[in-house]
Amino acid sequence: MSFSYIPVIVTFNRKDKLITAIQSVLDQTIQPQKIVIIDNHSDDGTQDLVKKNYQDEIDNGLIDYHYLPENIGGSGGFSKGVKYASKYETDYITVSDDDAFYRKDYFEKISDAVKKNPTVKAFQGFSYNSEQKEYFVEGRKIINWNTLDSVAIPNEGKNVFADLSTFVGLTFSKGLINKVGYPVDNFFIWNDDAEYSLRLGKVTKILQVKDAVVDHSQVQRVSGNLVPLWKTYYGFRNKIVLRKLYAKNKLLARFYDFYFLIRQCIAATLKPNYKKVRFHYIKAFINAYVDAYKNRLGKNNNYMPGKEY
Repeated sequence: MSFSYIPVIVTFNRKDKLITAIQSVLDQTIQPQKIVIIDNHSDDGTQDLVKKNYQDEIDNGLIDYHYLPENIGGSGGFSKGVKYASKYETDYITVSDDDAFYRKDYFEKISDAVKKNPTVKAFQGFSYNSEQKEYFVEGRKIINWNTLDSVAIPNEGKNVFADLSTFVGLTFSKGLINKVGYPVDNFFIWNDDAEYSLRLGKVTKILQVKDAVVDHSQVQRVSGNLVPLWKTYYGFRNKIVLRKLYAKNKLLARFYDFYFLIRQCIAATLKPNYKKVRFHYIKAFINAYVDAYKNRLGKNNNYMPGKEY
């Protein structure tokens, strides 16, 4: 049984990482049908560098490069990328950011898992954290379907099923698009992969394949070991939206949302790592909560990359 796939890579202002990510796909033991790249209006010379290194691949159609007129976030980029990829003949579509570097046999191992698990239509490899020098399961397990709280799945050296996967090498059958649609385009960043996982989970299990490995960097922190303010806003807002859509008990989820807002605001007030930025984070939590309940999604110009306080 043959295995064909199209990787979608979304990038913004990380040109050197993007080149490494592209090359990791071109070096695969099983070659891609095509590589779809969504450039979220990078202004660091990404477009010039891609053309410099891969003009031949662009000319012959192996690389389908799209430079967007504005930054629509990872969420918009993945949605658009999957739409482009689905227009081509292929069996599977894979999604990742520009900081995911596939080991050369990643798709060979995914192909092996596809053959061994014919009823499963979504797969993802394990990740390697170069800072901690350890392999970990990229997906997570939901432990409370009212709050959608989840836990990391321990790496026990075997394939496992996950409830939530990430857009770090998630590979799914193109045919599933007819059943679940495209990734959401209005989350901007974060939790769009969780939302898509929950939709995929209604029609297929998602298998985490231990032998398929992707090198993946961790979220960059700012002073005080905090997640950057703009990412905090989208992560908090979109998680509330997830609960509105998928929590088993919607009333309980609403109480939990309010409780979690209060808890985060108290933490920002009391914890020393929020010193000097407490007001900004409290405001971000409150804005995220209000926007989620008023269905104000998409890009918020007050919370954008490079715009902190």
